[in-house]
Parts: sequence; structure tokens; C-alpha cells
Amino acid sequence: MVLFRPCTWDHDNTSVPAAALQVVINSYKLRHTGRSTFPRAPGSLSELRKSYTDTPNWTLSSMSYPKGLPLYTVWDEIPYHIDSTEDLLSLALTCRTFKKLIIPNHLEYRYIRCSLHRQDVWKFFESQRRLTRGIRFVELIDGPSKNICLLPRVFDDTDLDNTQVDPSGSITDEEIALFIKSLSYMTLLKGFSWEQRPDSPQGCINLSHALTSSAHCLEALCIEFNGWLFPNRPSQFEKLSIWTLTGLTKVIMNSPGPAATEMILHYCPDITHLSLTDLTTPFTISLLQNANWKALKYFTLASDVWTPIPEELNRDSSKIITSFFDRHTNIECLRISFSFISVPKLSPTCLPKLRSVENHSQEEFETLSCFLSNNAISRLTHWKTYVMDDKIHTFPQMDRLKSFCLHDDFSGPETFAIFVMKAPNLEKVYFDISPEDLVEPDCYNEVSTKLLFHMERKVLLISPLRMFKKVTYSSFFNAPV
Repeated sequence: MVLFRPCTWDHDNTSVPAAALQVVINSYKLRHTGRSTFPRAPGSLSELRKSYTDTPNWTLSSMSYPKGLPLYTVWDEIPYHIDSTEDLLSLALTCRTFKKLIIPNHLEYRYIRCSLHRQDVWKFFESQRRLTRGIRFVELIDGPSKNICLLPRVFDDTDLDNTQVDPSGSITDEEIALFIKSLSYMTLLKGFSWEQRPDSPQGCINLSHALTSSAHCLEALCIEFNGWLFPNRPSQFEKLSIWTLTGLTKVIMNSPGPAATEMILHYCPDITHLSLTDLTTPFTISLLQNANWKALKYFTLASDVWTPIPEELNRDSSKIITSFFDRHTNIECLRISFSFISVPKLSPTCLPKLRSVENHSQEEFETLSCFLSNNAISRLTHWKTYVMDDKIHTFPQMDRLKSFCLHDDFSGPETFAIFVMKAPNLEKVYFDISPEDLVEPDCYNEVSTKLLFHMERKVLLISPLRMFKKVTYSSFFNAPV
């Protein structure tokens, strides 16, 4: 895995000599190999700040560097070549000089999460272009949102509450224009997420042009509202260089229009993660019929429970779905959040690498049980479900299952005991059910499994069972599936 992506640097018309960077880069690569270049978003900046304590006392002042170029400028350029947050933190802890450089000027600016309404944030990033250049991920959230803002500590002293955004305000073209100005300096941006629908389509079109013209390193794109990010009319599509986002590997879209469909199908061959959450458009059907991504590993196909599945997809579901999965044999994680009238049955040899599944409603649970072959179910190692019922009787033995998650509906200890017998090698069980939602404790004597409950955080605790080799407990939303 390449940790350092070559890039150009322009600061006061002075170029950093390649040899100056290569010495440190080669030294660093000898000690850090095989790391992921796609860091997770920290829950808060405090997670990173806890790691700042122990740092060696030696500095870089005694090391040689090109004459005529400030030492600080040379070493400040190095962190821009490191994509991984973990690797960046490791470099910061090697000496005092790197710590003073990386912590305030690089590490805290890698992941930005806030609302478009925060004009103070985007004005700051427009004015501080060198800091803005290091941003790797931007998440534009709506309010009220379960996600809190994630901003550098420079905003800690502002009068605005960083954990809240205005839930009633609508996004204006002026706010989008202000964000676009700062976006133009995020030349190393790897991930972009947007969940609030704007009032004006023109603002989205302008942002589309800015995103495709500036974020050439973009790998992850998440759009959680219907339409408008990409132009939907062919005349607009012809003017949009959407194919510049050829490096995308992770795509989440609620309702892909023709431009987005064209981009994903023909210009993004390396997609590994794909989530489609609206089955009501013909463009989604076009994706299912024509897609062929050899690297696809994580696939979500979902739809609003109140929105009927299109007649064409219901009528031809067997042909469309089975053909899609026959072409994508490398899928490892599958989420199904809809139900068909006519459920296709996959062949026993289909999805040979499937390891993880997720389903929501009762109908989806039944769809899953009819959809996957017994061979595919028996190979699962992780399963997240929002419901479990008596159909568990029909499931095959799941000796490889290590992690199980249940949310919302619980059919009683009898059903769960049957499931436990089918999965004797479980190691982690996640619940999000309060005891008062379950059956009376008297029923527990009727099964061989003794269930103990703990009210804190609504976690259901299970006493050690002979059939469990190792059991740990956690909340549902920390589950790995």
C-alpha cells in the first residue's frame, strides 16, 4: 500500500527539492508499511489529543537540509504526503519538532464535520489555504443530527455551539458559494459526504462542477438526499466533466440520476463499496442490469418501506438480481433493506465470498431466508438483523458465525435458544433491547439458555454457556456488520 502520494507544492514560488523529502519519506516507509490509506473518522478530537503525551525529546535541528530553504518549511511539507491518520500520528510522536508541526497544523484538520450554515468555518478555510490543503474528509451534516460537529480546536472559543447546527435554516446559494471557495483549496480531499437537501438546484450544480474540478483524489462519495447533486438533464450533463472522479471506490447515493449513473457505470471501474437506497428510479435498475465491478465487496440495496418497488423490478427481479450477483462474485458484505413480491433464489455457488449480511423488517428477514442459499448462509461470520422469528428453524447450521446483532424485535428466549444451537461458535452478541420489551422471566426456565439482563445502555447480557467458547457483549451500534 502506497503511503505517500506524489504531489506538487507551491509556496511563495519556491519548490521543495525532491531529495529533501525523499530522505525522510524513505526512512519513514521502512518503519511503516502495510497501513490503510483510508482512515476512519474519529469520534471526537479528544481521541487524538489523548495520544499526544509521550514524545521523544530530540529534535530535527541537527539534521541536514537544503541550504537556502527554511527548515520549518521543508518538514511542514512532509505530512501532506501521508494519507493515513494513524501514520501521521506516529510521525508526530517521533520527536518534538514533528509534534509541534503536525498536531496543530495537520492532524486536527484531516476530518471536518459540520453544517454548511457554519459560514465562520468556511471563511476560515478560505483564508487559511495551507491548513485547508491538508483536509482529507468533509462531512456536511443536517440539523438536528445524531452526529456532532468535528472541528479543529481553533473553533473551541467561538460563541457558536459546535455540537449543534440550525435545524430550521435552509441552504442558500450564497452558503454553497462560500463553501465552494474553500473546497477549491482541498486538493487532497479523499471523502465527501452531504446529507442536507438544498433549496436550489443551481447551488448543487455549481458544487458538482467545483467537486469534479478540484477533488481529483476523491475516493469516497456519499449523497444522502434525493437528486440534484449531479445535473439530471442531458444538456447539463454534457457540460459537466463528471468523469474526472475516476478514482472513486466508495459510493453511497440515495437517488442516482443519469449523470451519476453514467459516472459510476463507465468511469469508476474500481468501486469496492456501493450503496443504493432508492429503487424507484429507472437509473437504479440500469445500474443493476449493466454494472460489472470486479472489486465490489460491500453492497447495499435498500428502499423506503413506504415506497413500492417498481413493477419492472418486481416483475423481472429474479433475472435482474441473480444476474447482478452472478457477475459480482467478490461481494463479502450484503445489506438487503427491501422485499420483493417474487423472491429470486440464488444458486448454491453464488456469492462464494459472502461473510456478512444485514436485514431490517420482518419482510426483509423472510426475503433473506428465501434469497440466500443454505450454502451462503452457512458461510456467514457476521449477521445483523432487526428481527428474528420462527423462520430461524429453516436456517442451516451456522458453524462459522462469530458475531450476531439483534435490534428492535425479539421473539423470546425459545427462538433465540434455537438460534444459539445453530451457531455454537458465537463470540460476540450485540443487543439493543430493554428487559421490559421481552417476555416474562418465568419463560426462561423452559429453555436451556439462562438469560441475565443488565439495564445499563440497554445491553442484554448472556451468562456463560457451555456451547460458547468465548462471549463478549456490546451495544448494537458498535457491531462490526
